[in-house]
Formats: sequence, C-alpha cells, structure tokens
Amino acid sequence: MSDPARLIYGNISSSLFAISFLKNTVLGYDNLFLFESEETLQQDAKISTFKREKMLAQALAASFMSRFDLKEMESSKRLLKKVFKDYPNYQEYGDLSLLHNLMFLKEVAFHREIGEFNDFDVQIEIIGKNLLQTDPDNPYANYYLGSFYNKSGSIEQAKKYFERIVNAKNFSPNWYTKEAELWLKSNK
Repeated sequence: MSDPARLIYGNISSSLFAISFLKNTVLGYDNLFLFESEETLQQDAKISTFKREKMLAQALAASFMSRFDLKEMESSKRLLKKVFKDYPNYQEYGDLSLLHNLMFLKEVAFHREIGEFNDFDVQIEIIGKNLLQTDPDNPYANYYLGSFYNKSGSIEQAKKYFERIVNAKNFSPNWYTKEAELWLKSNK
C-alpha cells in the first residue's frame, strides 16, 4: 500500500491517506475536498501550500493508476500543471516523490506506446539535478535521470548516471544497481 505514495522517499505528504488524516484530524480542514475535480482546477485562486501537497499526492496516485487507465494519466498531468502554474519554484519543493511522478508518467507513455511524453522534461531535469547536488550518490535520482536521458536519446548523459549507481560506495546492490548494470552492459 505504500508503493504508490513512494513512502520509501521519506515524504509522508505524498500519501493520500496521510493527507486525509492531516486534513481532517490534525488541521481541521473539513471543508477542503480530498480530491480535486475539474471545477476546482479551473479556479484562478492560488492554491495554499497544504493544497499543493494534497494535489501532488493526488497526482502521484493518479500516475500510479495510469498504468491501467489513461484517464488517470490526464488527471495527473492536469494536477501537476496547476501546481507548477501556481508554484513555479518547483526547484525548491521538488523531491524524489515528485521526480518519480514525472518519470512514471513518461514511463507509462513509453510502455503504452502513446508516443513521446515531454510535458515535464524541464522539471525532470531541474529537479533531478537539484537533488543530486545535495546527494550525488542518491540511487533513485541517478536512476531517474539516467532513464530520462536514455529515453531522450542522450546515451552519454545516461551513462554518467548509471555508472554513478554502479560505482556508489556504501550501498547494497538493489534493483536499481541491477538495472544500471544491465543498461551499461547493453550500451557499451
């Protein structure tokens, strides 16, 4: 149950369950809907910081479900575009959960053979590089950027991030290590 919210990245607000608990029990935002609708997304009023986190959690859940229903992909895109419009400083609040969300949409488009999905390429690159400035060996951020550049056809750029995963010290081999090794082997 924690996988869609990517709780492994340490951001509890990426979980709709946690957001619902905070909204109703801790913060007392009873009048705030948990899920945004087409109507609420059309409103011009700038969203609050809490609502931004709620919308990012909803976008993440929708992207997870987009594997099964492409309407969810469109929902995630609309939510993300509203957040980026109201909060263009994503380099400050962008975290691994948001990077995962953006890359997951790209992956779904690729695997469902929808065609190129470049809606958030600028954000992917900036958020990924910002995260790696703080933690250069972060395997998830390296994996996402390696995958991003691979899908963009920038093999040399991708290689740099996959090599960083394989050569990282103090990490036990994990799925991302095996994926990076496999990619490097097939892209010699």
